[in-house]
Amino acid sequence: MDGEILEAGNSMTQQTAATRAVSVRRRIAVRLLIYILLFRVLVTLASAAVQLALEYRRDMTAIETRLEEIRSTALGSLAGSLWRLDGVQLRLQLEGLLHLPDMRALEVRETYTGLSAPLVVAVGHRGTGAVIAREYPIIHPERGPNRPIGTLFVEVGLDAVYDRLLYSGLIILATQGVKVFLVSLFTLFIVWRLVTRHLIAMAAFLDAYDV
Repeated sequence: MDGEILEAGNSMTQQTAATRAVSVRRRIAVRLLIYILLFRVLVTLASAAVQLALEYRRDMTAIETRLEEIRSTALGSLAGSLWRLDGVQLRLQLEGLLHLPDMRALEVRETYTGLSAPLVVAVGHRGTGAVIAREYPIIHPERGPNRPIGTLFVEVGLDAVYDRLLYSGLIILATQGVKVFLVSLFTLFIVWRLVTRHLIAMAAFLDAYDV
């Protein structure tokens, strides 16, 4: 009778140890997965932020370079057309510049005070959102270096830049998200095979040991 009671107690102890081992196994697996996912997500977000910052700086540098090229190359031809009061040629030149990437509006305004109605030629549409605006004096040699005959207004829109950044960010998060999940599962499997299952087996053995 005592032997049956002892055997029944040992059986219950083994069942309890097995149940506890399964519970411990699940908790450890869940915690490992959460920690691995959190770490990978933080790394992914940091990497995406750095990549987007580099892309933004590259786009802004390209815009500044484009504006500098307009100032250094287009002002001379615009000055000649403005000096001749050739509005048709001015419009053609501005429309050509308007086809540059991210360009939104351009305007040439005459500042010569000898005329009651100064010449104004504008193309494109000015925006109210995020823009970069520049104004350059138009100088003609016959008028002198310190006496501009007009001004060139240039406006560049940043909406396309932000749209490209948003699209790049979504692509990065989508591709990296799948990679993070797969790598996390693989890492969890490796850790389980090499470490965790042995610890659980030791814990189950110690729980079932009857002093």
